[in-house]
Amino acid sequence: MNQENPTAERVAEPNQASLSPELKAALTHMNEQWQEQFNQLSERLMRSLSQQVSQAIARMESSLAKSGGDPLRTRPVDDESSGADAAQLNDYGVQLYYCNELGQAMHILEEASNKNPQSAEIWNNLAVVYTALGQTEKSIVAFQKATQINPHQVDVLNNRGVLALLEATPESALELLEQAGDINPQSIPVLLNLAQAHQALGQIDKAIQLWKRVKAIDPANDEATQFLRQYYQDE
Repeated sequence: MNQENPTAERVAEPNQASLSPELKAALTHMNEQWQEQFNQLSERLMRSLSQQVSQAIARMESSLAKSGGDPLRTRPVDDESSGADAAQLNDYGVQLYYCNELGQAMHILEEASNKNPQSAEIWNNLAVVYTALGQTEKSIVAFQKATQINPHQVDVLNNRGVLALLEATPESALELLEQAGDINPQSIPVLLNLAQAHQALGQIDKAIQLWKRVKAIDPANDEATQFLRQYYQDE
């Protein structure tokens, strides 16, 4: 699920004909770095629901097993539970998201949020889908609702931080990600995003410390390895 780089709308392209070869090469390198960082942030946001996918599949398999393998049936109205319905809709929406059916995922998760408006998980998932669809304002509102319901949910704070990075507001991202880091200081996605926020603010020493922390937790982490290698090559 590709998204356009938001910086493309904010930075006017220079007149290439008037630039020296050295400056052209520098600009090309800078653009490649921006694109690479944006792609990494976008991919991290899109992977934020991966654990929920396996949980959703497990729940559906369990439901099928309990039914004895019979064809799926609708339940009597008297037996319906809005909470259970919302959970099933949430699972379905997550699967649609990973099938790149973003429009359908949005509608399903919106229905889930109507059935259970007190679920921080559903609002967080809906915000991720809104972000993938480029509906930033709706995404922010959904993330805020998730935070109001559960201000200590790491996934919500982390995703809001990623959104702030994509919106080129690293100060806001840093504040949100530090909150997430206080709750779960061993979260690799949070540490990587914190490093990106510090890097965006020109605080490269702090970013390096965070990448090293990631390597200490997960020595095989490719992203931290790549950034550290790039930094030491540029020195």
